[in-house]
Amino acid sequence: MSSLISNCCGASPWLGNEQLERCSDCLEHCEFETEDKTFSKRFFLGTLASKLFILHNVKETGLGSARRELMSMDLPISDVQEVSRMLIHMCHE
Repeated sequence: MSSLISNCCGASPWLGNEQLERCSDCLEHCEFETEDKTFSKRFFLGTLASKLFILHNVKETGLGSARRELMSMDLPISDVQEVSRMLIHMCHE
């Protein structure tokens, strides 16, 4: 089952009624669309990479402690590799 979100700020329909054409959070006129799971996962992994980059000061101290915390999160290995790739990319910017 896919969930609907507003195209203005990502809120769900108010009381499950997407016919109101108003966002339940910001009350702007909007349309409700099916949530794109691929984007959501990519956004989650990018946010996680940013958090680890800052908390573990990856640019100065390296990937060790950030990867240790990442490995303790029980993520699929493909997600661990993707976040690690993002962290490496952040170091070279």
